[in-house]
Amino acid sequence: MSTLGSILNIARSAIHAHQTAVRVGSQNIANAQTEGYSRQRVRLVDSSPDITPIGRLGTGVTIHDGARVRDTLLDTSFRRESARSASFDLRQDLLGQIEAVLGEPSDTGLAASLDAFFSSWSEVAAHPSDPTARRMVVQRAEQLGSQLRSFSTQLDDLVQSTRTRLTTSVGQINDLAKEVASLNELIVREEATGITASDLRDQRDRLLDSLSQFASIKVTERSNGSVTLMVENAIVVEGNDWKQLSAAGEPPVVTVGAATLRVSSEGSVLGELVATLQTRLPGVQQRLDDLARGLVVQTNALHNAGFRPDGSHGGDFFDSTATTARDIRVIATAESIAASDDATQPANNRIALAMAGMRDRPANNAIASGIWTPAEANAFGGLSAAEHYRATVTDLGVQTRMAEDSAAVYETLASQLDLRRQSISGVSVDEELIRVMQHQQAYTAAARLVNVVDEMMQTILELKR
Repeated sequence: MSTLGSILNIARSAIHAHQTAVRVGSQNIANAQTEGYSRQRVRLVDSSPDITPIGRLGTGVTIHDGARVRDTLLDTSFRRESARSASFDLRQDLLGQIEAVLGEPSDTGLAASLDAFFSSWSEVAAHPSDPTARRMVVQRAEQLGSQLRSFSTQLDDLVQSTRTRLTTSVGQINDLAKEVASLNELIVREEATGITASDLRDQRDRLLDSLSQFASIKVTERSNGSVTLMVENAIVVEGNDWKQLSAAGEPPVVTVGAATLRVSSEGSVLGELVATLQTRLPGVQQRLDDLARGLVVQTNALHNAGFRPDGSHGGDFFDSTATTARDIRVIATAESIAASDDATQPANNRIALAMAGMRDRPANNAIASGIWTPAEANAFGGLSAAEHYRATVTDLGVQTRMAEDSAAVYETLASQLDLRRQSISGVSVDEELIRVMQHQQAYTAAARLVNVVDEMMQTILELKR
């Protein structure tokens, strides 16, 4: 009877093992379309054998463990490339917003306004005594100043929206880090019983994937099942403890406790937002400020050296206290326009010609005659006003194109890595159905074995009658 009981135990263990395997396969099929779900596997091993006089005899099958099918190296690579893809995609978006502010090329953009301003001086040079031409100079200058002020205001608005976006991103990172710490605690508690917390681990991996969209992260798994999470250069999650990030300052910096986070603009959304606020937007604003200040300095220098139709000195054309694009103002009137370099020759047009010449390059004779100092002549770095602005727009366009190309490259890499992840951890319904049918057949065979043992027991009982 003990031998038949052993056979019955073997059948019972097989029924239990294959029933569990069918259940796990069914769970995989049910979650075939569940985002972030990792297929699970039941590993079956033979039970510890009995030692008998004739040798070691098997005692059936047992479930060694049930675990997710997951490749942590692919997870790490995917998160790295995904972070880069999101970073360059954001850079393209932010640079595109700056380009939208400048609106070039355009027939009504700043380049066209600069051209119209210098062309109006050419009209004065051609008709020094025409009051209509002089009024046109003032109108074109006011239009130019209005655009510079508008651009400056729009860039300020973009700074505020980007700062809000940074604050929101930091808040989302904090929320995700807190959830990771909470899941760490649950996983450690559940796996302390020897059971793999597959569903909880899937939840945690989904959170880590989401985190990689905001920052460059490094994940290290501990022996107890918890993970240590580093965001950029700082440990943010350790077990069930987590630290809060914050963004403050002008320009803003991101801190974790008392430590400043070292962020890379080519590795994370967080770094891209910080770099945009610290360098890119201020850089464009500085270029516009340089343009405005250069126009004020050079135009005023020439205008002060000229004479009005009534023979008086021209004075300042722009408000000389203006140092940025925000505060450039025209103070000249049509009657105060100075086109001549000789008080006794109101029809002289040399100053108007010099003004028109600023379109291309500072006039050398203006420096030689002392109208401009070398510093005033090089107010745009040795370029003309139009060249200075064109260089700004061109540089912005090049950066945008590079960001677009890089975003496409890293998006492709991330997609390929995600496909490789899915090929390992994703569910293939056909494959799962085949496995379920295999375990079903094994289950049926084990059930038949019970019938065989029952018949053998009946035979023995009949022999004893």
